[in-house]
Amino acid sequence: MKRFSIQALSVAALFSGFGLNAALALPPAPKPEEMAKVQPKQAGVEVTNLTPAEIARCRVEPYPNAQSPAGYVL
Repeated sequence: MKRFSIQALSVAALFSGFGLNAALALPPAPKPEEMAKVQPKQAGVEVTNLTPAEIARCRVEPYPNAQSPAGYVL
């Protein structure tokens, strides 16, 4: 029983140390070119297509903040 407890604690410590950091790591923000290519899935939705010159002036910002973004705004 003692050996099982030590193994269980070791596994828990391993996951808390490595798993937590990996879970909190955020993927990199998408590039403006990638976001401009996204089209709505619903039919009949009007969208504005940006020209390459307009895309070059765009920037991607995290929403609602950089610490815990729920998404990105172009």
